[in-house]
Amino acid sequence: MANMRRAFVSLPITENLGSDGTFRPEMKEFYSTSIEAIKSLGLEVESPVLNENWGSVKLPVTEFVQFDIDAITRSDLLAVITFTRLSNDIYLEIGYAAGLGKSILIIAPHSCRTTYMINGLAEAGNLNIVRFDSSDEVPRLLVSSIRTMSRPRSTGRRVANS
Repeated sequence: MANMRRAFVSLPITENLGSDGTFRPEMKEFYSTSIEAIKSLGLEVESPVLNENWGSVKLPVTEFVQFDIDAITRSDLLAVITFTRLSNDIYLEIGYAAGLGKSILIIAPHSCRTTYMINGLAEAGNLNIVRFDSSDEVPRLLVSSIRTMSRPRSTGRRVANS
């Protein structure tokens, strides 16, 4: 990936935690596979779930919030992956990344609702929303979407031959 070197992976955390406060095994497997797909493209990945070892490390709120802000700032891409919905925290991360001019990719099921603001950002070309029917599709969709996003964009101008 010539243009992208680092991705921040955002995903819903609270709804994926088990009664012991760590990620439910089936959701950890789903998201781990997704993160590995991104890493297979040569991108360095930062994510709250990795920083907090899938819920087994309990950080003070100010510490994990600062990690998210710093990691998004360092990243070239915000990759949002959800199996259900976009949480309020994810919307904040998207807004922050959009304000910084970062590339943003949302991978979500067809049933996931998005706000007018998200849809407007997508229509303006500031983020990409990719929908899926089955969780099995997610790693392939991530790889193909990131590859497409990392290609240089055409300016639409033609250069005359000399």
